[in-house]
Amino acid sequence: MNAPTPTTADLLAAIELLRDEVRQLRQTTPQQLVDIEQAAAHLGVSTRTVKRMVAEGRIPYRRVGRFLRFPLASLNPRAA
Repeated sequence: MNAPTPTTADLLAAIELLRDEVRQLRQTTPQQLVDIEQAAAHLGVSTRTVKRMVAEGRIPYRRVGRFLRFPLASLNPRAA
């Protein structure tokens, strides 16, 4: 009637399995990259602020040619 209480080792093993699953999902799911204007709108800041955040290393970005592109899933509006 009472379910056995999981041990710490059981919980840690379950957490590690979930971490592996998240890693696999991140690798197989294509990232949506947005331009600087879209990133600014998502963060609720100006494009100038986004450029400053890039220079400070506060947000992730990729160069596509001479343009900056930002992974939308990695932009956290609270970090702005």
